[in-house]
Amino acid sequence: MRNDLIICDWSGTISDDLLPVWRTNNLMLMKYGLPAIEFEQFIRNSSKSIFEYYKEQEKDFKNDAVINDFCQFFEYVKRQGVAPKAYDDASEFLEDLSSKNKLIAVVSSHPEKFVLREAEYYGFDDFFTIMRGGVYDKAKVIGEVLNELAVENERTVYIGDTTFDMEAAQRAEVQGFALCRGYHPRELLEKVMPKEKIFNNLIDVLDSGVLGT
Repeated sequence: MRNDLIICDWSGTISDDLLPVWRTNNLMLMKYGLPAIEFEQFIRNSSKSIFEYYKEQEKDFKNDAVINDFCQFFEYVKRQGVAPKAYDDASEFLEDLSSKNKLIAVVSSHPEKFVLREAEYYGFDDFFTIMRGGVYDKAKVIGEVLNELAVENERTVYIGDTTFDMEAAQRAEVQGFALCRGYHPRELLEKVMPKEKIFNNLIDVLDSGVLGT
């Protein structure tokens, strides 16, 4: 099967921002009068999106307000020297896809201004045809990207690191492949998808041949 369009999530897929995002979330929790969580708990038990989690605390949260708070605290955390970094294999992965004339896009819940800044800082911005950040409904935006680039669902792949990403791929009717090094561990991902569609890293995805030629 030939895949013409490879859409990637950003956080936990291309960009390793687990530590700064954890610290940002704890600052937000403190502001909202909620208890902070340990890093291992944050990673191993992140079974809900940030929006679902805050809404479950019986607070009157609005998505836009949560994003605004996240942006402010994320900037603060970065100024403290805790910054995101590109995964070691991301450059090789993107270069390989580019050499095969694949279209590459990003659809991420990470605020778009940070996605764009980080992509430029990593030297990745030229690889991507479209970059969408701050996305609440990934399935919808994946569909919009397909329409904009005139690519069929059957020739599109979405790569992410959470069960939400895989559910979005299913709703958008595109192939989904997951990385278990990001926000959701393998055992959580295996609850929503076959084991053979879960990979340790981006190079394993390339080597498997699932992206076609």
